Amino acid sequence: PKLNVSGTDELAFSTMIAMLYDSQKTTKYLERERYSETINYRGNIVDWHGASSYPGRYAVLDWDQALDTTQFVTSMIKDKIVIMGFLGSDLRDTSWDDKFITPLNKNYAGKTRPDMYGVVVHANAVSMILNEDYIGELGDTQERIIAFIVCFLNVALFSLITMRIPLWFDGLSILVQLAQIVVFSFLMIYLFSWIDLKLDLTVTLAVVALVGTCFEIYNGVLMTSVRYF
Repeated sequence: PKLNVSGTDELAFSTMIAMLYDSQKTTKYLERERYSETINYRGNIVDWHGASSYPGRYAVLDWDQALDTTQFVTSMIKDKIVIMGFLGSDLRDTSWDDKFITPLNKNYAGKTRPDMYGVVVHANAVSMILNEDYIGELGDTQERIIAFIVCFLNVALFSLITMRIPLWFDGLSILVQLAQIVVFSFLMIYLFSWIDLKLDLTVTLAVVALVGTCFEIYNGVLMTSVRYF
């Protein structure tokens, strides 16, 4: 949102545009006091000739269209925010210059081509601020608390299995771990999709992956110590 330069706060380009358009909403946005903000992408560009094959939301004029009095309609930009920037040599240019990979990319896994120019990224950031449609995120402390709770519950469950059905421990512990990894992975995806919540459970997933092995090692060391004692 802002950058500290020589002891003064300088607003990011998209934040400054939003401030000039609606200072109240932008002030509320800055009151979130986040060092960085995840952009809630709303769409890509769409032009009159349909050159863009991505989800269209922001109307765009190529330089020749803007100068063509037979095509240009002033009502298209009246009372709207106009951002001028690089979109290739023309709208059909496939150049990767100043182009980025975003969550709107059709190919979201593996190797893919950048799908959005920098100026459109700014348009999405401005749109997010003015619509007050932000991405929620958990803090580091909250993520660690979730990981601790999950770890504690897993240890309690593994202890119960060890006491009641020790012969089934190896198979059940692996199944429990796999089930949790699948559930948490889908939970991160669907919470982001449903309620715009970026749930980073990386630490929790690491805990789930290791807790079974660590519990087994601990039990082995404990039993060996008791035997020799």
